[in-house]
Amino acid sequence: MAARTPDDRQVDVDVAVVGGGAAGLLAATFAARGGASVALLESAPRPGAKIRVSGGGRCNVLPSRMSLEDFHTHGSVPAMRNVLTGWSLADVRDHFERHLRVPLKVESTGKVFPASDSSRDVVGALLTDLARSGAALEAGARVLAIRPEASTFTLSIRGRADLRASRVVLATGGRSLPKTGSDGAGYKFAAEFGHTIVPTYPALVPLTTVDAGWTSLAGLAVPATLDVRVRDKRVARHRGDFLFTHQGFSGPVALDVSRWFTDPETSADARLFAGWGEPGTDP
Repeated sequence: MAARTPDDRQVDVDVAVVGGGAAGLLAATFAARGGASVALLESAPRPGAKIRVSGGGRCNVLPSRMSLEDFHTHGSVPAMRNVLTGWSLADVRDHFERHLRVPLKVESTGKVFPASDSSRDVVGALLTDLARSGAALEAGARVLAIRPEASTFTLSIRGRADLRASRVVLATGGRSLPKTGSDGAGYKFAAEFGHTIVPTYPALVPLTTVDAGWTSLAGLAVPATLDVRVRDKRVARHRGDFLFTHQGFSGPVALDVSRWFTDPETSADARLFAGWGEPGTDP
C-alpha cells in the first residue's frame, strides 16, 4: 500500500496490524496468507528496529529449550502456557529454516542464532515473506488513536488519512527501548479498550551497587551461581557468566535474576547470594 496523504481517499482493510516488530511482521504475514487484506503500520522509518539490535546485532531468535518455569507472569498462568505451547519451538525453528531460509545454530548458552550471526538476515527474511504474502507495509505511520465503532475500528495516523479496519492487532511491544519504537504506546490503546494494564518495571537489566569494593573489580568476568532469596526463601537460582562493572553487576546471569530487584512486590526484600566458579559452586 502506497503512503497516503491527508487528501487521499480512505482505504479499508480486513486487518490493521499496529507495530512492525517480529510479532507484527509475522501476524501480518499469516493474516494475509489466510486471505485477509492487511495493512501493517509501523511508526519508525523501517520495521524490525529492535530485531536489528537484539543479541548484540546477531539476533538471538529462540531458546533451544523452554519450560513454563522459565517464565513469570502477574496474570494467568494457563494463558501464558497457551501462548508458549501454541507454536512449538520445533515448529518455529522449522519456519525459520525451511520457509524463511534462515539457517540457525545453537550456542553453548542454549540460545539459537542465525548461522550468519547477522540480525539483518532475520529482518530481511521476515520482510521478504511479508511482501510475498500480499500484506501492505506502511512505514513511518504513527497511530495516534484507535476508535472502535459498530463493526469496525478507525485508526488515526499522523499525517495520513484515517484507516478503517474490521480487526486490529496490537503488536506494539513493551516500553523497553523507546528509540526502536518500544515506547509503551500500545498500553494506552489497550486501556482505552477496557483491558487491565499491569504496571511495568525493568527486567533483564544490569544491577547497580554503591559498594566500592565490588565496583573496583570492573571488567572482571567470572562464572557464577546466583541465588535470590526473598524473606529468607530461595526464589531463584541461575548459573552463567557474571561481569563486574563500574556501576555494579552485569552478564547473562545477573540479568536473569534482575527482575526480583526491580519488581515492586519483591525488590525491598530481595537479597542476592553468589558462588564463584564453575557450576556446582553454591553461594
